[in-house]
Amino acid sequence: MILQNSIRNFSPIWGASLMGTGMLSVILGMVSQENGTAHIFALIFLVINILVFLVISIFWFARWILYFPDIKKDLMNPMIVTFFPTYPIGVIILAKVFLLSYGFIISTETSILIAKILWIVGSLLVVVLNFIIIAIMFIHKSINLDHATNGWLIPEIGLLMVSAIGCDLVPLFPEFIGHLLFYFCFFAFGAGFFIYLFFNTILINRYVYRELPPVAATPTIWIGLGPIGASIFAINKLAHVITKIKVLYLVFNDVRVLAEVFQFISIALYGLGLFWLILAIILTLYQLYINKMRLPYVMGWWSFTFPIGSFCAATIFLNRIFNFVLFDILAIFMFILLIFFWSITSVNTVSSILKSKPIS
Repeated sequence: MILQNSIRNFSPIWGASLMGTGMLSVILGMVSQENGTAHIFALIFLVINILVFLVISIFWFARWILYFPDIKKDLMNPMIVTFFPTYPIGVIILAKVFLLSYGFIISTETSILIAKILWIVGSLLVVVLNFIIIAIMFIHKSINLDHATNGWLIPEIGLLMVSAIGCDLVPLFPEFIGHLLFYFCFFAFGAGFFIYLFFNTILINRYVYRELPPVAATPTIWIGLGPIGASIFAINKLAHVITKIKVLYLVFNDVRVLAEVFQFISIALYGLGLFWLILAIILTLYQLYINKMRLPYVMGWWSFTFPIGSFCAATIFLNRIFNFVLFDILAIFMFILLIFFWSITSVNTVSSILKSKPIS
């Protein structure tokens, strides 16, 4: 009975824990390429990530199969519906973790195979859910601006992560499939980025003309960092792939120039990310100390982790390209921030589970 209730009440927001843990694993994997000491921590978080993935997968699919009426109810809830892609996004991020974990536990060939399967499954779910969610939001007759939070940006984040991580897989497929995959990644980036801009306009309108969301939704403010970090990652990955395959040589005389333009654009996007990071800190402090509101623990706390991790990973990536000391400082700051939020959120989540408290 307890298990049945747990499955029935399993919130789509749980997928955010897989996203946040996955981004921490990705960052440790990136750092371990330059710092051997980080290999141990990367291995530990690889195991944690796999365990979180297995548990959430069981509950996620079981709820779709056993309690579909509850799924339909959540799909019609404008505050919850956009969190459905968090699980497949977490699956896509896990694919990247395996790509960064060659030989940690299993062979390189097996790691690549698992990464391909995870990316394909996650990408299909992300694309399908994007169409379902946006169609529902267009058809829904009772959505108003008060329902809008940065959680509405999660589907777009999914498309951007499909592109960013898919680019890593392009060279690992046969040439023809790799070219198709490259175009798919480009299309996913275009769809994700421009839909993000459209919905972000709605959200800015909501924040300007309405009160801030309820204090429990304060962590969602940080989600605004997510699509920016994912866009920087995706556009630089596309730039890298462009120089490695011949598919665009018929259109551009020198694809290296196009790749450099992409890198220039990513710096402009990074400026937007820095602005949103500072704004998120200001608004969070305003809610907690000026409005003197207490931030109760909810699953939404996981909204702190992925966006910070995404922007941190983008910072590390840009530092490898431009080798600028400011990126070093910002990467360290955001990594510490990520560890802090991941730790307190994990402790609260585990504590609530052990005490059998309902988590929303």
